[in-house]
Formats: sequence, C-alpha cells, structure tokens
Amino acid sequence: MPKDISEIREEKKEKLKRKFQEQREEKQEQAEKQANAIKKQMLKQALTKEARERLGRIRAADPEKAEQVELLLIKVWKSGQAQGKINDDKLKQLLKQISSNKRETNIKRR
Repeated sequence: MPKDISEIREEKKEKLKRKFQEQREEKQEQAEKQANAIKKQMLKQALTKEARERLGRIRAADPEKAEQVELLLIKVWKSGQAQGKINDDKLKQLLKQISSNKRETNIKRR
C-alpha cells in the first residue's frame, strides 16, 4: 500500500525535528563540558592543594553544596577579594558562612 504524500511529509518532518533536537542536545552538552572545564581550571588556579582536596570531599558528600561553594569561590576569586590562592582555612571560613545562612531547627523532646 503506497503512502500518500501527507504521510511522507509528516515522517520527514518528524525526522527533521528529531535530528535538530539531537543536535541541540549535543551542542548543549558540549557547552556544559566546556563550562565545567573552565570552572575546574579556575578552581585549580584559585585553590591550594589542601583546599582542593577538601572541596573534593565535600563534593563526594554533598554535590549540591559543593556546586554552591564552587560558585562562591569563583566569585570571590574573580572579584579579587582573596589575596593569592584560597587556602584551606579560608575555605573553612566560606563554608561556615554558607552553613550559617541556613536556619537551624531545634527539636525539644518532652
């Protein structure tokens, strides 16, 4: 049974849509990889070895918090607020700032 022209057009249209979607996803993936590489390089320049190790342990325990800390570190380093490389003590101070921003919940048992 031959397909009519409208069915053939719809199939081609769907193929094109899928192809463009795949290309868009691939470009987005490449952009994310590039951004991550740049971020990694900036952190390598901004942090001492000990601070990078601590950040790695944070990333293993809590990836969301690590992402938040990384963005803050890059912001601090780019703005020039950090004189030289950020060492482990400065990283601890930043972590305390981030942790203090959260509300504490106390549970009292009776």
